[in-house]
Amino acid sequence: MPTARICLLAFLLTIPAFAAPPRPLDLAVDATDAPRGVFHSRLVIPAAPGPLTLAYPKWVQGEHAPSGPIMQVAGFTVSANGKALPWRRDPLEMFLVKVEVPAGAREVEVTLDYLSPPEEINGLGYGETPNSTPHLLIVDWHDLLVYPLGADAREIPVRATLRLPAGWKYDTALEAEKGAGRDGALAFAPASLYTLIDSPVLAGEIFQTLDLGPPEAPVHLSMAADRRSALAIPEERLAAYRRVPAEAMALFGARHYREYRWLLALSDAIDHNGLEHHESSDDRGPADMFSD
Repeated sequence: MPTARICLLAFLLTIPAFAAPPRPLDLAVDATDAPRGVFHSRLVIPAAPGPLTLAYPKWVQGEHAPSGPIMQVAGFTVSANGKALPWRRDPLEMFLVKVEVPAGAREVEVTLDYLSPPEEINGLGYGETPNSTPHLLIVDWHDLLVYPLGADAREIPVRATLRLPAGWKYDTALEAEKGAGRDGALAFAPASLYTLIDSPVLAGEIFQTLDLGPPEAPVHLSMAADRRSALAIPEERLAAYRRVPAEAMALFGARHYREYRWLLALSDAIDHNGLEHHESSDDRGPADMFSD
């Protein structure tokens, strides 16, 4: 084979290694109105001119039905280059939105509001039960976004920011970026859509984090409550919790997390349940969980 052809073949074989990484999806969640049950979301989604189908999450991990809370979504808009775009629901699959991206556009902007159900309404999944009270909130990211249909969630990078009510504290398995986002928002390191959805956020006005150890693979218990007395854990129960990481290691012989966070919301105004994630758990109990 002539030298020129060999060089050309070698060059062509290296092209995939230098392919540009996919552009991230930007997600900005404003939870400052969450104490009254409203979460605001703004997404900037890379797109090319032509037809685009956006999907709202329908099947959510840990739930036993297609219970994505699309009925709790309001104020849905799509725009590109500063101009509103018409959109329509798919006539057969109501979790899909179809839009035509205009020539010259490289992205679309989507805004939506998620309305946390009032406490007297309990549905099939977490998104259909209360996710906030006047003193605490849980961000389940899948309630607050759409994504391009057909894309692999593990291959969609997302840059997420979150604004909380003033003075509230939070915890999540997501890695925080140094510095803050715009307008004092929390900024998280880019993560895949898969990891983002698997990493809920617990935040609250009355908040406490306890370190349960061990130092080589830390485990934390973070609690948000409607009243401060709910955070008082009896010493014997706390001692039992501190034994769990070592006992789990002795039982299973391995850890599949870098750090682990129990995210525990304590309120009588939310549904009481628990959902495991890779490096955290979304747990919800009554306000008197540690005193009853």
